[in-house]
Amino acid sequence: MDGVLLAPAEGPLGAPPDNLVSNPAGVELIFTLACAAVVLLGLAAMLVHWRRTGRAVGVLVLVGGMLATIQEPMVDTLGNMYIPPSHFTLFTTYGREMPMYAPFGYGLYFGIPIFLYLRAARRGAGPAHFQKLFAGSVALELVFELIAVNGNFYAYYGNQPFRFFELPVHWMTLNMAAAWVAAAAVHKALPHLPGWRQLAVPLIVLCTVTCSYYAQGWPIFSAMHAENAPPGLLALASLATVALGVGIIQVMIRVLASPGPERSGAGLAAPDRAPARA
Repeated sequence: MDGVLLAPAEGPLGAPPDNLVSNPAGVELIFTLACAAVVLLGLAAMLVHWRRTGRAVGVLVLVGGMLATIQEPMVDTLGNMYIPPSHFTLFTTYGREMPMYAPFGYGLYFGIPIFLYLRAARRGAGPAHFQKLFAGSVALELVFELIAVNGNFYAYYGNQPFRFFELPVHWMTLNMAAAWVAAAAVHKALPHLPGWRQLAVPLIVLCTVTCSYYAQGWPIFSAMHAENAPPGLLALASLATVALGVGIIQVMIRVLASPGPERSGAGLAAPDRAPARA
């Protein structure tokens, strides 16, 4: 990738490349606005759903997904991912600047997919339908990641195996599994959160997204930061991370496809008005 040094990790937590070139301000602004536009379209659909059904869960999971941006510097540090200095910085921690497009990216990665998974579960979708959603999430993840990585909006550095056009494959399952775990947790929690208690949904999303990254990513995170880790160990750790991610997703599909009181509207703010609008 032009202008980006994918250097080996140095030090106990890995040192990001020090000559990673930032995009021009105009390019970063266009990328930010593009991400924001997609999230706003998703928000519009969630507001329509809220009006028709009386359930605000879509807006709540979107808020939770965007709020999860606060853990991005931590997972970036462990996973050897680096966002170059931004022209539009939202906040800085762990010595890493988080740009304005970060929460919109999280809305794309988590808020919108979680909403779609919950709608499918509410409608009584079976495992086959969720497998199609899983396949769709793989395609969308691949497209977004390849644009972002090869567009120089962020880079994966260090000894990360199984790269596809500079995208380490284990990062795909790391991102996707987090959305499925959060969706399953919210799906099971909703019957116990009537009325104003649904304000806990954003925190559920934040916590489950964060936990999923570390529960799944520990093999590759540990291997990358081990001293003099051989290539074979890194490859096994990457494959183990992918296997964990796929396994977690399959379990979450079972959870979302399982029958339960949440499908009948128990404990929710308002009943279904019509199955077609669920």
